[in-house]
Amino acid sequence: MHKTPIDLRRLLPLVLLTLTLLTPRLVSAADSAQTAGPEQPFPSEQPADIPRADATPAFGYVYTVVAGDDIWQIATAHGLDMESLAAENNLEAPYWLQPGDKLWVPAEPAPVHSPAPPAELQPSESAAIYVVQNGDNLWQIAVAYGFQEQDLAAANNLQPPYLIHPGDRLQIPGQPAQPEVNQAVGQKEQAAPAAAEETQAASPEQASDSATANELSSNSADSAGLSPDAALIFNSMNEKRAAFGLAPLSWSDQLASAAQAHAEDLSWRGWGGHVGSDGAHLRTRYERVGYWATYASENWANAHDAQHAFDMWWFEPDWGPHRLNILGPAYSEIGIGIVKGGWGYYYVADFGSR
Repeated sequence: MHKTPIDLRRLLPLVLLTLTLLTPRLVSAADSAQTAGPEQPFPSEQPADIPRADATPAFGYVYTVVAGDDIWQIATAHGLDMESLAAENNLEAPYWLQPGDKLWVPAEPAPVHSPAPPAELQPSESAAIYVVQNGDNLWQIAVAYGFQEQDLAAANNLQPPYLIHPGDRLQIPGQPAQPEVNQAVGQKEQAAPAAAEETQAASPEQASDSATANELSSNSADSAGLSPDAALIFNSMNEKRAAFGLAPLSWSDQLASAAQAHAEDLSWRGWGGHVGSDGAHLRTRYERVGYWATYASENWANAHDAQHAFDMWWFEPDWGPHRLNILGPAYSEIGIGIVKGGWGYYYVADFGSR
């Protein structure tokens, strides 16, 4: 069989035409491969439902502080420790919080249970009757019967500043009559006139000696019968005053009553301040215990112990107001109240002079 030879010269135009048509596509594919690279997937290979890291919110929520909260309660309610929550919010000891403050809590939302206020006392026809004696104040009577001052006031329809007068009759709901308590409440005031009569009967020299002895006695924590914590604060303040050439502070039972009442109030409501739950300011609280001050001021702290409370006041930066109160030359007397509450104790120091 005879085969006709192929003339390659005739095929050359066809080959050139084919190469001309295919060359742009090959170049485009090469450029695309160099741009994407083998390690970068095409957009169509990434599922749309994979979350991005920058779109994932941090775990936690913002908690708004309300009256009665403290950082220990908030931390405990969310299963956190107090120091970690404080560090998360750049708080430093003693971790002061005020209603309305915002805290970032790295946990699921949880209810924070503030201490529930005690049940209010209601007037009762069968309640015991206490007759107010000279020198009494409502806080002293309430404490003697185991009540909060504001609860006893509510039971007797008293409004702030809870003024009472000798001869007033107060109902003590749910309590049997206890004449000995009546005597205990007014015992200190009843003893005062007798002491005054003895002083008047003494000679000038004896009166001077007696005044000196009383001043030394009132400046001694041991003779005042103070608790160890109150004595520590009282003595520490007088040591600092002596180092600066200032006269020592004398102990005042009236200021101590005012300080104790305010400390009880702070513990009951769960947060500190210089205004009482009923809106009473410092001088109003002094007047309730019969102390009419020419100069008055107050320190308070929520601390683990008395030394910590004093250090908070004394080592305040830039000679703050609490340290200036300790060294105030205008103050001559002090009373200290201490109550357990918050994450430690509430300490209140009331300064005054008459």
